[in-house]
Amino acid sequence: DRKRFAREAKAASALNHPNVITIYEFGSADGLEYIAMEYVEGRTLHQALHAEAKPPLPQLLEYARQAAVAVARAHAGG
Repeated sequence: DRKRFAREAKAASALNHPNVITIYEFGSADGLEYIAMEYVEGRTLHQALHAEAKPPLPQLLEYARQAAVAVARAHAGG
């Protein structure tokens, strides 16, 4: 639903945290909704977790900590 998409994109764009990607713009064109966001160089978390050489436990715990901090920040921002 377009209203929900716009509401969530607007809420996400208001976040300013190193563990949350920056959203520059959102809208719709030709009937499709879009979000223009920051490009971050490197591999994704999915790629890291499914690589042949798995990250060691301390690195996995650091990924989890960073994700938890980002979620807490998003939750605090509504």
